[in-house]
This record gives sequence, structure tokens and C-alpha cells, in this order.
Amino acid sequence: MPLHHRSRFAALAFGAGLALLLPSTAHASTPVITDPAGDAGVTAYPCQPNLGIAVDPCLTTVPALSEPGIDIVEADVVLDGTDLLFSIKVVDIDAAPLQTSGRTFSFGTTYAGLSVHVRVSHVGQFDTTATGSFDVVNLASTGSGTAVDATLDPTTNVLQWTVPLTDANAALADVCASCTPIGAGSTLQDFSARAGYELDPTGSIGVPCVGRCDGAETRGTSTL
Repeated sequence: MPLHHRSRFAALAFGAGLALLLPSTAHASTPVITDPAGDAGVTAYPCQPNLGIAVDPCLTTVPALSEPGIDIVEADVVLDGTDLLFSIKVVDIDAAPLQTSGRTFSFGTTYAGLSVHVRVSHVGQFDTTATGSFDVVNLASTGSGTAVDATLDPTTNVLQWTVPLTDANAALADVCASCTPIGAGSTLQDFSARAGYELDPTGSIGVPCVGRCDGAETRGTSTL
């Protein structure tokens, strides 16, 4: 299924596979993340201020060889009826991987001050379905999650996680009983997408992408 497009806000700027972080008051059009093609390789984020976390070391390695199967060009999250849809689009999802361990994709955002993220690992070249995970984690690293279905569409080059709202809100309630359930009108903030073989487990803002990978992120808000 292609990325859903609808009115949304944020203004993004990019360079060498890195989305320039803007103040949290920034808004922009859908999708919530766009990233230039051709920058998926041996990369790392430079130092940058984000959520009070200093990224160290300050690496600015230029990709030696871009890899289409992990080269992110868009990422989005939308509400579709009773499901949350998290999507990552790459240049060519069926491209031959340069490592045999299988690809890993993750997409993170925040809701009510909590980390909300999806992930899928060991994705093969021609896989069309996979079992991923959805997790909600607080600042004390206490979390709750569930397995979710993921699909890979070679026609649109989109990987999509489908998270039923009932499952998402059950995980949310486990971590924050007083939090308002996620639904129409909910505001998500700060977005980060990763694809590769060696990357952080949550796709969280500010964690460097080190190894053969691609990553993009932005600071801003989006209303479901």
C-alpha cells in the first residue's frame, strides 16, 4: 500500500542523508520525513543538539556506495480507520542486499512524552510480509509492546506496519494509565526513520546511524 498523503505540517531541510532538526513548533506537509536518494551507505550523523542528547563521536563519513534496498526517501505515520499505519519508502525494496544478515527497519516518534516506535528485523530481499513490533517506552525505559504485521510492496517500494489502535492503546495504558488514548486528533511529535543492518533498536531521535545504514529525522508535530 502506498504512503498515505494528507494535509500535515512541518518544514524540513536535508543534507547528506540527515534531516536538519527544526524547533518543535515547526510544522510541514506530509510525509513527515523526506530524505534524498543516494545516501545509504557507511554513514553517521554529525554532532547536533536534539532533545538534550549530545551525539558523540562527531562522524561525517560520506557513503562509499549507496544501497537502494535501505535508501530511505520517505517515512510517514497516519491514522487509517482503526489502525495506525507506519510507512518507510526506499529507492528499491527488492534490491540485492550487500550483507547477508537481513535488513532492519525502524520508525520512531513521541506521544505524550513517551517513545513510540515500530521495528522489523531480518528482512530478506524478496520478502513481502514480516512480523514486526510496536512498543511504547517511558523515560525510565519501562515499556510495553506487541507483535504487529508488516508488508513490503515491490511496486511502491514501501514497507508498512499496521498497528490496530486497540493494541497501541493497550501498550500505552500499560506504561501510562493516565494518558489519553491515541486516536483521531492525537498529536505526534519528532520523527526518526532508520534502515540498515546496524542501527539503534528504537529508531529514536538523536541516536546516530553508524554502520551500513540510512537514517532521517525531523523535529516537529503531526496531528492524526
